[in-house]
Amino acid sequence: VEARMRTNLEALGVRQKVMVDSLNVMMASFERDSAALPQPDKVARFTAMQQYDALYRDTLQALERIREEFRQALQPLKPGTPLPF
Repeated sequence: VEARMRTNLEALGVRQKVMVDSLNVMMASFERDSAALPQPDKVARFTAMQQYDALYRDTLQALERIREEFRQALQPLKPGTPLPF
């Protein structure tokens, strides 16, 4: 059980990093590509980016909540042992 939970937590950590990296790349691309757009188009594009970011932000918060639930479930099994997450 512990090995399976550890594997699941590692997968969550990797997924979280990929999502954050993707958002950073998207934001950099947005800034570069928006430089020549007229103001109304920039506003519309930025609004769409915020909506997309909100979807991932909710997912990242869910991943943190799941990680904490795993921590609370595992810690009583080996009290005093530091968890790797």
